[in-house]
Amino acid sequence: MYRKKVVKTIETKLRKELRNRKITIQEAATEIGIKRETLQRKIAGKQPFYLHEAIALHRLYFSELDFLEVFLEYE
Repeated sequence: MYRKKVVKTIETKLRKELRNRKITIQEAATEIGIKRETLQRKIAGKQPFYLHEAIALHRLYFSELDFLEVFLEYE
């Protein structure tokens, strides 16, 4: 009998905020000038954010939140 592999996705603060605001990864990636796949890797913590990318996302979508509240988990 085969077992299904269960992959647990950790929901980061950034992913949660994007979802709550109904902003797709594609939309956010396009706005900051990167590919969807790249942004997915960055949100998953597999690739680091450049400071200018994090600042752009914060200014576009989360300016009412503290910058570190959204991005601290990516240090």
